[in-house]
Amino acid sequence: MLKIKYWFQLSRPQTLIASISPVILGSAFCYKHTHFFELNIFFATLIAAILIQILTNIINDLYDWKKGADTPNRLGPDRMVAKGFLKQREVLQAIKIIGILTILIGFYLVFKGGWIILLIGLSSLMFAYLYTATSFSIAYNGYGEFFVFLYFGLIASIGTVFLQSAHFYYEALLIGCITGCLNVCLLVVNNLRDVKEDMEANKKTLIVRYGVFFGKIEFVIMIIAPYFFLYNLLTLLNLPFFMYSYIILGLFSVVLIFKICNNRMFLINQALKFLTVYIFSFTLLLLLNF
Repeated sequence: MLKIKYWFQLSRPQTLIASISPVILGSAFCYKHTHFFELNIFFATLIAAILIQILTNIINDLYDWKKGADTPNRLGPDRMVAKGFLKQREVLQAIKIIGILTILIGFYLVFKGGWIILLIGLSSLMFAYLYTATSFSIAYNGYGEFFVFLYFGLIASIGTVFLQSAHFYYEALLIGCITGCLNVCLLVVNNLRDVKEDMEANKKTLIVRYGVFFGKIEFVIMIIAPYFFLYNLLTLLNLPFFMYSYIILGLFSVVLIFKICNNRMFLINQALKFLTVYIFSFTLLLLLNF
């Protein structure tokens, strides 16, 4: 049973909302506001997106340990390889299996979506590996936020809508901006928490490069910006009155800003959980508004 728990934790389930949110919202937009929606495509897209994020997380767990960024004494959630709960060869085998499963599902999606989906799929797999596994890793050179915004925001939502409709919609771009900003918040919280360990491991995140104050400003911008994109989206859909339903969620964001920026223990122990709840709530509310 312990082994199952370790494998589950290796996937970092508390972060999987990052891949689920843009697919769910893009699909809901197609279902409610276009004439295009296929359930089979929805499930295949959702599973592929989740697998790509799990693959990225597992590669990150392994290579952050190999590069010294994760140690048994790190802050935040346990890392399975660093703690010795899972062996390197086991994790490498898991990477191969998940990669193969993703490719198999990808064949179906490419058949449905054509060369654009092939390009998205291949680049997603490539960047899942490049994120931490090479000497020029995305996460180690300050490009993590750009990668998350692009692949767990814009590309995920636009790709989802294109798979369903074979069309590009401005609404999909706005959904991508909303989910991209929210998912960058997850990364910023992790980087704020781990800034000391990242400096020691020469992991040059934007927060290591420009300081903790920069990271706090970055978080504030990324958690507020979705409301501007949301207003544009709801206005475009002739639903601007639904903005009033986000008042409580907006207050929640203010609390998160205050706690994350001023309470180190909250940042270390609770911030990721509350931020995940916040992103889930934002996704669910927008889903209901559609």
